[in-house]
Amino acid sequence: MTLHVMRHSHASRLLDGGMSVLEVQQQLGHRHLQSTTVYLHADNKASSRKAAGILNG
Repeated sequence: MTLHVMRHSHASRLLDGGMSVLEVQQQLGHRHLQSTTVYLHADNKASSRKAAGILNG
C-alpha cells in the first residue's frame, strides 16, 4: 500500500463518516477544493441510503 492509496482511503472514510468536503479539504491541507475532490471516492450505496432516508422522512 502506498501513501497515495492511504490518502485516498483516509479522505473517503472521512467523507463517509459525515465530514463535509470542506472539512476534508482542511484535514488534507489543500488550498483549493479541486485538489481535494481528486481524493474523494463516494460510496454509492451509502449515498443512496442517505438520500432515501432524507426523502422518506
